Amino acid sequence: MSRMELKFHINTSAKMFEDLKDKNILVVGASKGIGKQLAITLSTLGSNLFVVGRNIELIEELKSHIACKSYICDIDDEEQVKQLSSSLPRLDGLCIVSGFVRLIPPKMLSKKMVDAQVITNLASPLSLVGALLRKNVINDGASIIFTSAAGRLCQPPCTAPYAGAKLGLHGAARSLASDLGQRKIRVNTVSFDYVDTDMIKSIERMDTDTIGVAPVEYSPIPYLFLLSEMSRWTSGQIIAADAGRMLGKVRYV
Repeated sequence: MSRMELKFHINTSAKMFEDLKDKNILVVGASKGIGKQLAITLSTLGSNLFVVGRNIELIEELKSHIACKSYICDIDDEEQVKQLSSSLPRLDGLCIVSGFVRLIPPKMLSKKMVDAQVITNLASPLSLVGALLRKNVINDGASIIFTSAAGRLCQPPCTAPYAGAKLGLHGAARSLASDLGQRKIRVNTVSFDYVDTDMIKSIERMDTDTIGVAPVEYSPIPYLFLLSEMSRWTSGQIIAADAGRMLGKVRYV
């Protein structure tokens, strides 16, 4: 993205999402990729930003560029999640962007390999939400946003645990949206296709036969909408930035 394009992108976002100024927003998985870009964008919008990551060096590097409060936490670790939930202020927004994919041929599937991806991509995000609700740090009217992937439906080769976890995440989000609706807490999912991040670069089998790989600079836009008051009637939904990859991907049922 050129400097002119980036300036236009930030200025446009600032005008559209000015209600995010001074809101307390937590970004989990902010050390790199989509989460890092989201944190940077929220900082330009004047949000009170709280970031979580596992890598101390990457989080410190992020802090050198933006104003934020940082926490080092592996959300796969329940004790660390308890400590995190006890340290946070009341939140207006929660964006869970952490996750990982590893390609596993079907004959290599084992409980250990399946658990690794299901825990990080599904169980840990849900456990984090539960911990924050128990500590009553999620405000009424807040927005909770999970991060899914086009793989939940189009089934790229060798992604059974990842696709299963991401599909399950959407079902969980819909259930939570129903459970928390009386508090006007919105629960939604952003679902991406390929975004130009280190995780995608690590995958050898990339099918980019449609629109192609999205620049990471544009990845925050769905989160900004779901965090803003413009989405106050939107809950239990998926915003799919999937480049049309699911078109023509219908499988036998």
